[in-house]
Amino acid sequence: MPTQCAPMNPLQIKQAITTALAGFASQPEAAAATALFETLGYRSAKRLPLDSNTPEHFLNTFAQGRQFNQEHAMLTDWNSVDFLFQLTDDEVRAAGGAQQSLPFDSRGGYNGAVIESYLFFAIALKNRTTPAPTWQTSPALSTACFPCQCCCCFGTATP
Repeated sequence: MPTQCAPMNPLQIKQAITTALAGFASQPEAAAATALFETLGYRSAKRLPLDSNTPEHFLNTFAQGRQFNQEHAMLTDWNSVDFLFQLTDDEVRAAGGAQQSLPFDSRGGYNGAVIESYLFFAIALKNRTTPAPTWQTSPALSTACFPCQCCCCFGTATP
């Protein structure tokens, strides 16, 4: 069950986001991305620790036997990929707290798709000149590997 946080004013929210973003300079990609998502209100204890965070291990674990377009996902530009957590209806509803339960149910259809959960990933790119492929990679993961929506946080690998 996610922990409840005291409400923050807009300045505190901006400061918390700034601090979370600064964490990318000193923390591993997965830890920094998780902290950023948690700052934005996305919290879940549903984690899947993997033996390795290489793109090859990702493909072997999640894309085996599926149509995954590596070029579309720009996989050759990935240095690492970490599965951060899965967010389901339970976590979204709990985010509102006992007094502010959010009326949320993703089990319906949206634009012809049935979405029951969301997966969060951190992807470290090989170099700083590689553009973050958010517009390509998230849909590629969502449609090819997982029957749900994926949210990716992109960074660059530390030299």
